[in-house]
Amino acid sequence: MRRPQLALSLTAAFAVLLPAPLALASDGVLEINQVCAVQTGCFVGDTAGFPVTVTQGGSYRLTGNLDLSALPATHGIVLNARHVTLDLAGFEIVGASTCTGSGSSLSCTGGGGEGISLQATALGATVLNGTVRNMGGNGVGGFAEMVRIEGITAMHNGADGISGQVESIIRNSMSRENQNDGFDVDGGTVIENCTAFGNGSDGIELDGQGAVVRGSTTRGNGGAGINAVGRSTVSDVVSRDNAAEGVLLGDDSIAERVVAIGNTGEGIEAGLGSVVRGSVSAGNGSIGIVASFGSGIHTSTGRANASVGIVGGKSSVVGNSAANNGFHGISGNGVVAFNTSSENAPHGIIGGGVIIGNAALSNDADGINASAAVIVNNLAHGNGAGNFDAGIDIGSGGLVKGNTANFNTGDGIDCNTGGDVAIRENEVNGNTLVSVNGCTDLGGNACNGVASCP
Repeated sequence: MRRPQLALSLTAAFAVLLPAPLALASDGVLEINQVCAVQTGCFVGDTAGFPVTVTQGGSYRLTGNLDLSALPATHGIVLNARHVTLDLAGFEIVGASTCTGSGSSLSCTGGGGEGISLQATALGATVLNGTVRNMGGNGVGGFAEMVRIEGITAMHNGADGISGQVESIIRNSMSRENQNDGFDVDGGTVIENCTAFGNGSDGIELDGQGAVVRGSTTRGNGGAGINAVGRSTVSDVVSRDNAAEGVLLGDDSIAERVVAIGNTGEGIEAGLGSVVRGSVSAGNGSIGIVASFGSGIHTSTGRANASVGIVGGKSSVVGNSAANNGFHGISGNGVVAFNTSSENAPHGIIGGGVIIGNAALSNDADGINASAAVIVNNLAHGNGAGNFDAGIDIGSGGLVKGNTANFNTGDGIDCNTGGDVAIRENEVNGNTLVSVNGCTDLGGNACNGVASCP
């Protein structure tokens, strides 16, 4: 008669020792919801209470919202295993942070808890399809490698929206009005078809080397639209109305088909040895496009910027357009070739080096203003608002050859220094003052229809 009692006792003991029952969908995906998170733990390795901790690879799915509004310093879900797929299935992870304002005026309460925390052990994790908002820390954070994040909205979080991923892919996601950066990722990560709006610092920050941003938009952020510390590639991007630079790139970077409009700082700024190609920078509060020594700025436009439209330094500035800028159209001391610079204040093109095949039209002061330069086959037409403005003004040492300087309000060609600039085979017509001033004539010049220049 004692055996049934012993059997009942053993059964009760095993019931205590067994883990929480698995919430298993018919397709084999493990389920996560508020009830199992708080009351029992959702699967093996997880205990009751937040965070929900994933310790085994596999597929997991939210079946309802997770509410952490009473837990500002606690993570929502922690991924602590390789090759986990977490599908939010359109649901939300919601914390306790509150935010007011947007961009540089944004203020959020903190707390430190992340909506989804990817530990370094979460190699190859995938996070899909949902919203993480109002967390005290990052919306999605951690330093896992080879992560895929897709279809995630991170908003009103107390730190970054999506942060810390290494050599990962983030697609079709939005990061909006988070206290720090919208996206803050490490080297080798690709951000594609994403939006960063109204974040308190940078829209997208790229740390390390080899990051890529393409097909994305940044707008109204409190720092730069895109801020890349190291070598990066940015293409098919729109960056506008940010409180610092539109796009800020490190050395050896590429900016291609970028549109930067209405940013407080430079539209596009790139470091040493970089390439800016096929881009437009307009209406920015400083320089439109600037690249450091050894770079190339090609087939791009700088228009209506508060400072210089395009600045190349000792670089190649080729095939660009600069118009209506507040402090020179184009500045360069390397190769400045086949550009059009018009209606800028004051000068159209300024610098040195080789200046060839450009058109400088209707600028407020000199069409081309240079020193120690070779100036060949350019058109300077209709420049100047006063008697001292020339079509071509060269300060010292150089050659001016094969240019056309017509109808400028000062001299056609002004060499200034009285003899150390040579001119040859230029055509100079209809300028208000003298055609040629202070130059050494090597012959072949024509002034006002006469085959010589007085």
